Amino acid sequence: MKKKLKIRIGNLAQGWRPISVSNGESSIDIVASTVPTDPLIRLIEATERSCIQGIESEAWMHLEPHFYKWQFVPDSDSLTLSLYFVEQFDSITMPGNTEHKETLELSYQGSLGESLLSIWRALKEIASSEDHYEEALLPIQSTVNELKSLAARS
Repeated sequence: MKKKLKIRIGNLAQGWRPISVSNGESSIDIVASTVPTDPLIRLIEATERSCIQGIESEAWMHLEPHFYKWQFVPDSDSLTLSLYFVEQFDSITMPGNTEHKETLELSYQGSLGESLLSIWRALKEIASSEDHYEEALLPIQSTVNELKSLAARS
């Protein structure tokens, strides 16, 4: 059975953004903080770097005090997306402690085109109700249009 990447982004509520990710075999639910950075902007930037520019990228989503790390690894015409839960150890009781533990929770591998379209659909859906993301999506919009055009011709 071919894995299919599915991402659902929920509406922002009191500084928290629900995000569900599925690879067809397993799924995870994340409730990411918008402090100190907007997780969707980081996701858009990592998608552009990996799917369009071909550069390995990461997007971090804060859970306070822990994180989710989205790791994007492009390879010619494919993309591997790995989501890691990152447990940050207590730096309050242990000042200067930067240790952490990463646990792989979900992995997906697919074509760059399929991956980009899956991520773009989720981002576009939320951008339709929160229009301040429209401008952030512009760098990947032209590539998505090209992919749609190619798909229509085949």
